Amino acid sequence: MLVFAMMLGLVSDGISDKFDSLRKGKSEVVEKNHTLILGWSDKLGSLLNQLSIANESLGGGTVVVMAGRDKEEMELDIARMEFEFKGTSVICRSGSPLILADLRKVSVSKARAIIVLAEDGNADQSDARALRTVLSLTGVKEGLRGHIVVELSDLDNEVLVKLVGGDLVETVVAHDVIDRLMIQCARQPGLAQIWEDILGFENCEFYIKRWPQLDDMQFEDVLISFPAAIPCGIKVASYGGKIILNPDDSYVMQEGDEVLVIAEDDDTYAPTSLP
Repeated sequence: MLVFAMMLGLVSDGISDKFDSLRKGKSEVVEKNHTLILGWSDKLGSLLNQLSIANESLGGGTVVVMAGRDKEEMELDIARMEFEFKGTSVICRSGSPLILADLRKVSVSKARAIIVLAEDGNADQSDARALRTVLSLTGVKEGLRGHIVVELSDLDNEVLVKLVGGDLVETVVAHDVIDRLMIQCARQPGLAQIWEDILGFENCEFYIKRWPQLDDMQFEDVLISFPAAIPCGIKVASYGGKIILNPDDSYVMQEGDEVLVIAEDDDTYAPTSLP
């Protein structure tokens, strides 16, 4: 009887420890093709809102957030956000992006996109942490299937982060972009509404996609090939993926080129045959 009681106590303690581990966000995320957000800032709410709108046409998606906060606190803050998630599920995990074991816990190698948020406070310290995070991501043994978007606080640190991350990394210096947009909007009334429509997912937005059937076609013919979209540029494969806005009408599409369009959604447009 005593042995049975001891065994029952051990099993009970094991189950309690397991549930405690799950509650604190220490379990592994079994997801793929998810969006991974590393860090926490006041921009997270807007970011989750736009991701929810973007995933609505797909029936929802999965966003994983990992930050150095308690999992239950993060879930409570997200639950208080005043917008609909439109089928998108948000999974929170406690951890550090500087620790490879924590990165594996959120299935970093299976994520379709990784977003590194800047920390509030000192710009140099925030960018230094972002740089160390990129180093950790490039050191994942399984490799990465998605690209990395890094928010920086100082434009001077952009070159170093790109040097470390290579082609996988795209940097965004948020305050620099916002400053330029504010100046443009101040000089041209009404421009703010245009930026809001194009840069958000509520209406039309930019999409880049490869269409093999457009190879060897001049750009002037590409312009009239999309009934439900407006072509406005080319991502040129032979130029290392450089985007050319409003190319010459005589430009001939090459193998590997992608078309930049403005469309309502990524599944609402496709090229048609010319008459």
